[in-house]
Amino acid sequence: MKKTLYLCIEIKVRELLPKIYLSYLAAKNNYRIYLGSREEIFNLIINKKSRGGIFFYKAGLQNKLLEKIDLKTDHHVVLDEEVAPGFTNAQYRNRVLSFHRETVNRISTFFYLNKKISNIVKNQYPQILKNKIISSGWPRFDILSKKYLKIFKKKVDLIKKNEKNFYLFVSDFGYMSKNYEVYANEYYPWGAKKNQIKKAKKLQVDEAKITFEDFKKVTSFLIKYMRNNKSQKIIIRAHPTDSIVIWKKLLQGVKNIKLIKPTDDIIPWILASSGVLHRGCTTSIQSKLVGKKVGYINLGSHNRKNKFFKEFLYSISNPIKGKKDLDKWLQNEDGKKKQDFVKKKFKLLNIISNRESGHVIMETLNKLLVKKENKIILKSKNNIFYGKILLYKSIVLRKILILLNKLKIVNKNMDRFDFTPKITNGINSNEVNYYLRLFKKKNSKISAKKINHELVVIE
Repeated sequence: MKKTLYLCIEIKVRELLPKIYLSYLAAKNNYRIYLGSREEIFNLIINKKSRGGIFFYKAGLQNKLLEKIDLKTDHHVVLDEEVAPGFTNAQYRNRVLSFHRETVNRISTFFYLNKKISNIVKNQYPQILKNKIISSGWPRFDILSKKYLKIFKKKVDLIKKNEKNFYLFVSDFGYMSKNYEVYANEYYPWGAKKNQIKKAKKLQVDEAKITFEDFKKVTSFLIKYMRNNKSQKIIIRAHPTDSIVIWKKLLQGVKNIKLIKPTDDIIPWILASSGVLHRGCTTSIQSKLVGKKVGYINLGSHNRKNKFFKEFLYSISNPIKGKKDLDKWLQNEDGKKKQDFVKKKFKLLNIISNRESGHVIMETLNKLLVKKENKIILKSKNNIFYGKILLYKSIVLRKILILLNKLKIVNKNMDRFDFTPKITNGINSNEVNYYLRLFKKKNSKISAKKINHELVVIE
């Protein structure tokens, strides 16, 4: 019998490696870890016979679902993947409203990147005991230290071989068409009160409008520049919520700009590039952590008058306000003064710390009273067959929604039908074991076994 950790993955390309790293640390502490998609982890917990274990998730849940999970687990802990460094205080206040107020007291521990975010959470939820909120850092940043970068080497070498020299533009647009208002209104902070929801929705629509206008400006600028500089090459990495169809139409005929879908971890692409361009994306932090020069494309709307301006991300990047700035950025590297400034900023925000967040998290989990459980025995679903069922289910639902939209029975954002799936190619035990081997010591017996297309067990 062992303590059990139930780890959910919502967006695979963003969360898989940090969760494998956390799984490795937990297995070293004699935990059994179930790593899988939200749906598979929810299903596993609700249908198991015993009560025990720690449910590790990104935020809150609907009350009825949480009641079912509470019946079968000892603790619910959260580490929010959305509350990233670089946001304004107003954006933080909006983003931390991700818990139903009747459920927050049932959560054992809240992990956040730093004290600034933790204090905002404390102010938003005064009923939470302050010792429940931990400024832990992020496993996502832990794995970018020098001792872990070897895990990306094979993929980096392959990218360099295939793509040669290139610059990477990291998209975080999402709002890429006139449907932006419908899309923005589909989401709201479910832990908020009615008046807060109204304000939050207005804030989201305002941000969507600015983002859509910026999308048109930035893409027009890049396409024009690259047509006049054919010796340069840019790879655009789409965001999971970008419309791939819109990108393909826009880039048609521009031979020195290549589009890649977000179907794998972005870090090897950053490492293989000659530098990273963005317009307010938190990936700029990861780029600086691995020593890349970073350019922030600001064509007029990114300033303090804009309530969505991410001043911190701007401060760690080189500003690019037009052709001359981009010419200069392509030719030069960051000086020592800039590097020292960024390092100081990162330490202040707990992005760089003397302690890995994974160890802080594990120390906290080890203090929780957790009942040990036997291994859950499930019949392994055929990987290919189960994967095809999920694929066909997605295709059928997509066609139904398109039809309902055309008939005006529902009003959904049509662009979402072109989004990249959140769990691309499932949670593959071979892939998990590949990275586990790179994290663990040679004599370690920790490994992953497949349960089904989107669920593995690690111990």
